[in-house]
Amino acid sequence: MAEACHDALSDGKGHTAGAEKWVDSRGQDTWISFVVKRVDAGGNASLAIGHDEGANRLLVEQLYNKLEQLEQFRRLAVGREMRMQELKHEVEALKRAMEGGG
Repeated sequence: MAEACHDALSDGKGHTAGAEKWVDSRGQDTWISFVVKRVDAGGNASLAIGHDEGANRLLVEQLYNKLEQLEQFRRLAVGREMRMQELKHEVEALKRAMEGGG
């Protein structure tokens, strides 16, 4: 973040400092992303706005877990459906064999 602050003070433009790992008041690790911007024309002050990325990362992790569960369910459902089709064809073949031989 120090580099982004220096750049913002030098050129007056906004700079994203990226996400940095911080420890919150509960002692939990969290990720904060910062945008740094020079406030006054003299280059004496900068403003850093932080955004908690920890909640976003948790949501993404939960979404990936849900996606994996859905993919596992899809594999099971498709496998079951394919087996049902095989059994259906087998039953039809047995019926034809019984009708032809009986």
